[in-house]
Amino acid sequence: MWDEIIKILIYVAAGGLITFLITKYFRERKSLAYEILSKMSLINVNPKVRDKIKIDYDGKPAENIFSFKVRVINDGNVPIKDQPILFQFDKEAKVLAADYNTKPEREFGEIKKGNVDVLNEARFIIGLFNPKSKKEQIEFNLLTIDNKSDDIKFYAKGENLKVHDLSTKLLALRTIREVFQIILAVIFAILITLLISYVVEKVL
Repeated sequence: MWDEIIKILIYVAAGGLITFLITKYFRERKSLAYEILSKMSLINVNPKVRDKIKIDYDGKPAENIFSFKVRVINDGNVPIKDQPILFQFDKEAKVLAADYNTKPEREFGEIKKGNVDVLNEARFIIGLFNPKSKKEQIEFNLLTIDNKSDDIKFYAKGENLKVHDLSTKLLALRTIREVFQIILAVIFAILITLLISYVVEKVL
């Protein structure tokens, strides 16, 4: 009788430990993903005639004008609050305009423009961003002048926050990796359970 009770207690303890480890491994995950939908030069002047042509945008001379569109989603499993994000262009660039569209258009968390110290950056602060299960996303539209290239970088920093590029290839690889991790966790749990059962049978 006591042997049976001890076995049950060992199984319960082992099950609880395995459940705790798996739950801890797949705990709340904060993650932002971005995708550069488009980046293009709106004016591409032949160098041979550039000196003969004057390009103005809103009364400001410019050698070139670039348009960028970037999509951002919360692809974690928890809401993200008061999250600052930053777009950075090459050193010669100057940000002329920066705005956004949200999906859904209504009942979306407040988004504010943040202050920047240099002209080639644009900053926003997202008040509330629900995870991908809510199908929320933000499309940022950015207009710059005097770029020497179409380089654009996305930055976001927060406690336990992961940031990654949402390109199709990278997303597919990440999905495969997550599925593989789940399979490994299940196999590990089964092996541990079998090992404990074997040890218990031998000892008792």
